[in-house]
Amino acid sequence: MLKAVLIDLDGTLTKFNIDIMAMSRALHDIVEEEMLGELFTGVERPFQYFMRLNELRDTIGEDKYLYLRRRFHDEACRIEVAASVEAVKTPYSKDFLEGLEALGLKMGLVTNSCRKAAENVLDRLGFRRFFKVIIARDDVDRMKPYPDPLNKAVSILGVSPSETLYIGDSIMDVLAGDAAGITTIYLDTTKLPPIKGLSIEPKYKVLSLDEALQLVKSLLQ
Repeated sequence: MLKAVLIDLDGTLTKFNIDIMAMSRALHDIVEEEMLGELFTGVERPFQYFMRLNELRDTIGEDKYLYLRRRFHDEACRIEVAASVEAVKTPYSKDFLEGLEALGLKMGLVTNSCRKAAENVLDRLGFRRFFKVIIARDDVDRMKPYPDPLNKAVSILGVSPSETLYIGDSIMDVLAGDAAGITTIYLDTTKLPPIKGLSIEPKYKVLSLDEALQLVKSLLQ
């Protein structure tokens, strides 16, 4: 029986124009300053820096890992917080949350953004009251596409993966949901062709949060 819905933030409930290029440059500068450029060869996007750092944890040692993770996090958070002040709601987002609340479902927010930025956005848009748990990048060692944030959210909510749905708008969300054993709804806002070579498909795909709410209602019948 469905008891909870976990929800992504940026691109799903809200849209904030994070300067991805500036964030990538900032993380690249940290890597170069620490003379670790060769270990990050081929890394371009912010989430790739965090993923590569996780892969290097044993290689560079725990102290160095924790030091770099904090620096990565602080630089990324600075840019995310700056973007959070201009975040806007996505279509039907408030109706979606109110609809889930009316159905008596527990809700959790799972985001790769830092907690300060996420909470800024939720407070500005009046969304925080809907969530019993918020899991941000700060709260786990490994962010999406690893299952860690989703695992932590269901544990705090006191539900099992089989009693939970997860909705997000990116391949990171699909991969994280699959790894956590949680049925995933992919919010396809781009209407782009499927990603080639991807072996994992979401259980459901919707084009809007309005459609997602109708899907959730049908699953409860």
